Amino acid sequence: SPSYEELSRGGISRRGIWRGAQRVGGVFVLLAQWKEAG
Repeated sequence: SPSYEELSRGGISRRGIWRGAQRVGGVFVLLAQWKEAG
């Protein structure tokens, strides 16, 4: 499996992971609101 250094060199940074987590979190929020509305 790739090491942390290889991942960061490949452009996968903590910031990128954080952005991805925020995006996924936003999707869960939207799903929760849709469930309540339904």
